[in-house]
Parts: sequence; C-alpha cells; structure tokens
Amino acid sequence: MSSTATTARGSTPVDSAAPRRPGLVLFMVCVAIFMLMLDAMVVSAALAGIRRDFNASIDGLQWVVDAYSIPLAGTMLTFATLGDRFGRRRMYIAGMLVFTAASLAMTLAGGIVQLDVLRTVQGIGAAMLFATALPLLAAAFPGAGERAKAIGVYGAVMAGATVLGPVIGGALVTQFGWRSIFLINVPIGIAVTVLAALKMPRTASTPGHRADWPGSLLLTSGLVAGVFALTRSHALGWTSGTVISLTVTAVVLLLAFLAW
Repeated sequence: MSSTATTARGSTPVDSAAPRRPGLVLFMVCVAIFMLMLDAMVVSAALAGIRRDFNASIDGLQWVVDAYSIPLAGTMLTFATLGDRFGRRRMYIAGMLVFTAASLAMTLAGGIVQLDVLRTVQGIGAAMLFATALPLLAAAFPGAGERAKAIGVYGAVMAGATVLGPVIGGALVTQFGWRSIFLINVPIGIAVTVLAALKMPRTASTPGHRADWPGSLLLTSGLVAGVFALTRSHALGWTSGTVISLTVTAVVLLLAFLAW
C-alpha cells in the first residue's frame, strides 16, 4: 500500500507514515516568520548608518527597503506552487539557506549597490519561506480547530515582530552598528535549517503534475512589475514614464497569465 495519502480531493498529498510533529512545525514556521517580519521593520533604524558608511543617495537607501519587498510580494505565489510541486519542507530549507546566506553577505557588503543586490536575494529567500508557512501549518494541523489556533499563533507572531521590529532594530544599531541587524539572522538561520533538515516532517510532492513554467513566469513577472510600480510611485509620481510603463507591463502580463 502506498504511504502517500490525500487529505481532501484536489489537495496536495501528504506522507501519512511520517509523524506530523505539529508543535515543532509551528515553532519553526513562527521563527521564520518572526525573522522575515523583523527584517522588514528593523531596516529603517539602520538607514542613517548605511548612508553615513556608504555615502549613499536617498534613492540607494530607498532600494534597501524596496529590494526586499518587491521580490517578496512578486514571487510568493510562484514559490507556493513550486513548494507543492517539489515539497514544502525542501522549499522551507532552501528559503532559510538563501535568507541566511544573504544576511551573512550583507554584513560584509562594501557599498550600497552590493547591499541592494543582496537585499533582493534576501527578499527571494523570504518569499520562499512565506510561501511555505501556511501550507506547512495546514499539513501539521489537519483539524479545523487546532489549525485555527495555530494560525492564530502565527498571526500573533507576525504582529509582535511588526511592533518590536523598530525597537529591536534601534537597540541593535545603537549598540553594535547597522550590520548587526543582518548578522543576528545568521546563527538563528543556521540552527533552524539544521533542525528542519533533521526533524521537520516530510510532505509528499506532486510529481505527476508538470510544473507550469510559462504560467509561473507570466504571473511572477506581472506581480513584480506591479509591485515595482507601486513602490516607485511615491518617489517618481504616478504620471512618470517609468511608473506608467511598469503599470502597463503588469496589466499586460497578468492578462496574458489569465489567458494562459
């Protein structure tokens, strides 16, 4: 008999022979989400130090923020689909590795351009982790009641990171400098990656379903262009050629995705 079972018609199969370890999964998901939300919030406390050290322009500093949010918002749905295809545990581990490696590299950055590029990589790792968070909880907590409680904890952790982010960021920057807000991710990321590799239960992939690469490319490109337009509209204005071009591109790509 196959060890793979489907919990509901049309859902992603899970390995019924593997223990769910719901508490452990909730812990690892919450640690990841806290890190991701914290990194989105603490960076505001570091901008003054980054500007001083790199003699960065306002536009360069704005990219420290936007380079994280654009890939995070634009690629999350694609990574969620890939997680269903190749396994959410694998996607979680890969995302944590990308996020941690980018965080370490950012502590060694020698200029604002390098920092912005690495911030983009960090945003991609964050998207991979965000994309697998709720599906991992759904697999670990199949019952509606316990799943609702787990999602409540997940939401509370997100809210807590949003509130505490500026406070923690300010304390770290004051005591240890702006690079510390990225360095703190490294030991946590390594520990959680090892824990996930050793203890996180596996969820079965869906090898029978071929990955829709054209659809994923259209959707991701359209979302990235749309988020890019939104983030740059504050600096450039909605009537600027760049923002109009990005908006039109996003609409065309998303309509093409719907047609596909």
